[in-house]
Amino acid sequence: MHTSTIKIFLYLLLFTSNLSLLIAQSTYEPVYNKEIYSFLDKQAEKGIITFFDDVRPITREKIVRHLLRLSYNLDKLTPIEKEQLELFKKEYAFEIKFIEKDTTKIDEFFKFGVNDRFNVYKYYDKNFTFDIDPIFQMKYDLLQENYLQYGGIKFKGRISDFVGFYFSYRDFMENGKNIDVYKYFTSTTGVKNHRATLNKHSEYSETRGGITLGWNWGNFTFAKDWLNIGSSYQSSVILSDKTPSFPHIRLGIEPVKWFKYNFVHAWLDSQLIDSTTIRYTGVESDVLDRSQSFSRRFKYYVAHTFSFQPFNNWWLTFGESIIYGDRLEPIYFIPLFFRLADHYNSIDGADTGDNAQIFFNTSYRWTDIKSKFYISIFIDELSIKDLFSGGPNAQVYAMTLGDRFENPFWKNSTLTLEYNAIRPYSYMNADPLHQYTSSDYQLGHWIGSNATQLYFSFEQYFTRAIKLEAFVQFIQKGSKEDINDYYNRKTETYKLLFGDISRFTELGGSISYNPYHEFFIDIDYNYIATSTNRFINEYSREKGHYLATSLRYGF
Repeated sequence: MHTSTIKIFLYLLLFTSNLSLLIAQSTYEPVYNKEIYSFLDKQAEKGIITFFDDVRPITREKIVRHLLRLSYNLDKLTPIEKEQLELFKKEYAFEIKFIEKDTTKIDEFFKFGVNDRFNVYKYYDKNFTFDIDPIFQMKYDLLQENYLQYGGIKFKGRISDFVGFYFSYRDFMENGKNIDVYKYFTSTTGVKNHRATLNKHSEYSETRGGITLGWNWGNFTFAKDWLNIGSSYQSSVILSDKTPSFPHIRLGIEPVKWFKYNFVHAWLDSQLIDSTTIRYTGVESDVLDRSQSFSRRFKYYVAHTFSFQPFNNWWLTFGESIIYGDRLEPIYFIPLFFRLADHYNSIDGADTGDNAQIFFNTSYRWTDIKSKFYISIFIDELSIKDLFSGGPNAQVYAMTLGDRFENPFWKNSTLTLEYNAIRPYSYMNADPLHQYTSSDYQLGHWIGSNATQLYFSFEQYFTRAIKLEAFVQFIQKGSKEDINDYYNRKTETYKLLFGDISRFTELGGSISYNPYHEFFIDIDYNYIATSTNRFINEYSREKGHYLATSLRYGF
């Protein structure tokens, strides 16, 4: 990591350490913990709490404040939701104790303990908290005869009133007749640094962790984690968790209830070799190729968002982002209009500039009918001239339209309808270093460019522990784009789904049994009913049935 970056981090650490208004800071809840985010989302749609989720993850401390508010509105919860609330309060017991200024000391090893929540080890006092747990999953597809397992460890804690820390590590292994090694065409997070053999065996790992600092109107984070920007229950067109997690710094400011600001600077994986760093080692091996060593080109992502709440239950988020590379640019740490910085960097005409994007997200919760309506728009090329004249740059964008309804037919159920459209050449750039990607996966929606998706899902809780989910999705993709055609202006506009259309239809469902906290037993069924052309040739998504059972513990 660059020396200048370390200096910036140390400066912010010293600055926040001297703030007079420091408050308790907790760690971020990972974006893949769908249970808690969905639970709070439902209560917001019913009008019990006000929940902002245009930018995720959010801290455990904020989650707890929502849970405590729900504790004073039990008459508005169903019996199943009351049980869910009690379970979550045990899960976030340390944060609750700290907020309530409980000074009782806890020091427990391999016990359920006073808060009735098992941990391998947990410790609490007014100056320090810490807990540690294992993570594991075993999953077997009975029809495809594919097997997946991972094991790992996670821990989190707090030091004094304002420092939080967290870490999670998972080591994966997959075996089968024909496993999906690269996971390009699926909502599952992509794989980095994998070791695979003929699509029959794959090994890889994933880590997340960080340090968080908080004060009464903001927080600062130095982490390797996922970030989501935009409303979606499938995958965001703005910033999703499709790519493996990446290191970043994040600054969040909330001076008033109706305004939020977020700044992110991330270090991406370019997958591009810097030829000037190639060194020949002299090692000869037929098993592992270690004949040469090299470094990859530096690649960065920077973004900021401005979120406003003009009326109750309605949030508007505006933002912009930049993909740039080769060297760290201090000008992008200035929280102003990045387009000005891009113009500054390319002012002499010798540089084509960096890859700029703008985006917009709005979400409205119509509590009278217990629903949420949301729109995301991601513009991959910004040209004011083309925007008003209808030129080609105005055609490069992605969009999400979605509705989510609580209790549409019965209590404790949720219906989600979502449409995604990603126009040709979105997430692409003439310079491979400036592609909207990391580790060769797009930072936006997993279906990629020149594609549409219509997605329906239904969720039903029968008891607190038993949940049924069902979904169906229809995806279409046009021909694969040729970047030369775009820059040669072969045509002034590129229609959505231009060229030969490939079709993909999938439906499925799952039954999940959650008897205790983070312990789950799942049965999943998927059926790919239609798969043509590109879906077979490029992504190897064949028609067929999939039936898997899994046992997992930990998020």
